[in-house]
Amino acid sequence: MIASISWRRPLSAGFGGLILGLALFLAGPPALAGIYDLVPHRAAYALSLGRSDSGSGVEGARGAMVIEWDESCEGWTVRQRIALDLALANGGGLRSETAYTSWESLDGREYSFRVKSKRNGEDTETFAGEAALDADGAGEARYSDPEGRVMALPAGTLFPTAHTVKLLEQAEAGDPLLFAVVFDGATEEGAARINAVIGRPVAPGAADAPESIAGVRGWRMRLAFFDFLGKKTEPHYELGVVLLENGVARSLEMDYGDFVIDATLERVEPVAKPDC
Repeated sequence: MIASISWRRPLSAGFGGLILGLALFLAGPPALAGIYDLVPHRAAYALSLGRSDSGSGVEGARGAMVIEWDESCEGWTVRQRIALDLALANGGGLRSETAYTSWESLDGREYSFRVKSKRNGEDTETFAGEAALDADGAGEARYSDPEGRVMALPAGTLFPTAHTVKLLEQAEAGDPLLFAVVFDGATEEGAARINAVIGRPVAPGAADAPESIAGVRGWRMRLAFFDFLGKKTEPHYELGVVLLENGVARSLEMDYGDFVIDATLERVEPVAKPDC
């Protein structure tokens, strides 16, 4: 998924916003009727510096990201690991590492999550908990780390896989705009307002590409991640993605304003579907 998959942030709070999860106010979470068209898969990406403006403080970047979607008869498990090394203009460096695991029910109404981040080898953030939505998409998240934290979720909230499905549904329908609150539990706020612009279809990949992406059409999309509470008018960061109709992200571009991190797909392999 995109992300949403759950799109997590590869950088510390000092260097950006979110990475890796919709119509203005949905009546409720989708039934995920088309979810079985998504392909369980494991994808590996190489991270590199796409652009760096003068004054960004970033002179180089390299790293790796692995995203795995695993399907069961009850839901989807997503595992994401990111390691990114930044070369800084002051001669120093910054290594950011994130490990994220989530589970989402097939009906898009139950969710659990665990994320741990490090900066230069030191633990910086840990979040864990569960969330549930009612029929109208309203609900709450209850954290086990930090223990006792409870977060109310407004009507129309989506979890990451439901968000990916909704993006694909609207792409198929030719509807170019999608706005929603998406909860993934992977940051201090836990949720973000994501404004998505869906472009025209892009040509399928080469015939000699891995089976998971060969001949599969997709769409170019641009997602802007805003404060959940709406306190800032500018997005924390923007994500450009070529999302294939089977849920595989063929490429990713993480735009932090004054520098950009590119994620290039190096390999993708299918994961076995369950026999339900």
